[in-house]
Amino acid sequence: MDRRRVWRGALLLLGAWAMVGCEDRVTGTAPALSPGLLEGTVARQKTAVGVEGAVLVLSDSSGARAAALSDADGRFRFPEVPSGDYEVRLVAPAVAGIDPLFEVLEPEVHEVRLGSDPVDLVFAVVGLVPARITGVVRCEGTPVEGLEVRVAGGEVDRTTATDAGGMYTALDLEPGVYAVLPLDPPCALSPSTEVVRVRPGEFVDLDFGG
Repeated sequence: MDRRRVWRGALLLLGAWAMVGCEDRVTGTAPALSPGLLEGTVARQKTAVGVEGAVLVLSDSSGARAAALSDADGRFRFPEVPSGDYEVRLVAPAVAGIDPLFEVLEPEVHEVRLGSDPVDLVFAVVGLVPARITGVVRCEGTPVEGLEVRVAGGEVDRTTATDAGGMYTALDLEPGVYAVLPLDPPCALSPSTEVVRVRPGEFVDLDFGG
C-alpha cells in the first residue's frame, strides 16, 4: 500500500472532522464539564501488532466531536474530553490497511461514559477465513462423484467437481449473492439450484439430493 496516499487520505479525514469540531465550538453546543482523557489501541488480534493510520471518530448525541489518528503502535487519544456519554468508532478502515472483506473489528463501536478518570479502549482487528460454499450431491442416497457444480455470483463464476464422497467446495469467496447449480446430474435433484447470500468469513452448506 502507498503510505503517502494512506496518510494523505487520513489527513483529509482528520481535517474534515476538525472542521466539524470547530463549528460546534463556535455555536457553543459542546458540553462544558470537567475534561478527561479517552485513549486506546487498534491492534491485530492474532499478532497484537498495532495498526498505524486508523482514523477514530468521537461522537456524542449531537454528532461527531473530534477525530484522532493511531500512531505506529496503534495508539490513539482524545485529550480533555468533557464528561458525558460517547461513542468511538473506526472509520475508513482501508486507510489503515484493514480489508473489510476479510477482517472485522471487535467491537465495531465502543460506547463510553467518561468522567474524571481516564478511559482506555481496545479495538481488535480479527482476521476471517475467506467465505466458502460446500455441500454434497446424492442420487437415491448415493454420493455422486465427478459431477460439475457451477457457483456464480458477483465477480465469481467458477465450476468445481464433486469428489468420491459427493462433496463439492468453492473456496475464497467474497461476500455476496451466489447461485449454485449442479450441471447435468444423473437424477432429478431437489432443489435443482440454490441461491444464497454469503457474508464475510461464512461457511455455507448446500446439499442436493434426488
